[in-house]
Amino acid sequence: MLERDVLSSAFDIKLFSAIQAVRLALPHLSAQASITLTSGQVSRKYSNGSLTKGTVNAAVDAAGRHMAKELAPRRVNVISPGVVDTSTWGESGSDARSAFLTRVGTALPVQRVGEPEELAHAYLFAMTNGFVTGSVIDVDGGGLL
Repeated sequence: MLERDVLSSAFDIKLFSAIQAVRLALPHLSAQASITLTSGQVSRKYSNGSLTKGTVNAAVDAAGRHMAKELAPRRVNVISPGVVDTSTWGESGSDARSAFLTRVGTALPVQRVGEPEELAHAYLFAMTNGFVTGSVIDVDGGGLL
């Protein structure tokens, strides 16, 4: 079913490295600092073949909320992207990438996938709004609906 080394590697890369980066940054962060982590829609969108990614992203969501309590008054939030038009989905201009993005986009309530700039706005919001902490911000075009 699931190889231990695959799961361990996923947690090392996405969760443990993020926690380590926060730990190393803490002595240099002011009490008003903002920390923003990244998870992904698959943390709450269940499907075959998504056990590893879903589990590690759910752990990032939980870690962000715990850190928001433990590191207060520093703010900690998590951005949870859905499908965004980036190189993650293949070479720019390729037929396979275009077909995939079109298929996914038409299934979303907004009728398209996200643009990198839209995702960047979510990070800026999380980093600059002083009254947002412990939030998982979905940037997914309604994909979780």
